[in-house]
Amino acid sequence: MADETAVVIDCGSLYTRVGFSGEEEPGAVFRTMLYNQTQVGDQIPETYDDVNISFPMEAGKVSNWDQIELIWKYCFSKYIANDACCYIFY
Repeated sequence: MADETAVVIDCGSLYTRVGFSGEEEPGAVFRTMLYNQTQVGDQIPETYDDVNISFPMEAGKVSNWDQIELIWKYCFSKYIANDACCYIFY
């Protein structure tokens, strides 16, 4: 059990951090927000209209589960999918 690596996804009110247990730092850090209800992380353009931004976390709690699931799916497809068979998920 000691050699197993767990996936870590930490969705905070401001930033989401994605990585693996045992690493010094997360492999990715991006704003916990969605643009046009579908774009996450590096999919969000450099300049954007604030009207089209939504935040699925408020005061450290999930306020929109559908949106947080989109962020999780983005994390898995962008950062974990290639190695998913090799990690433990809790």
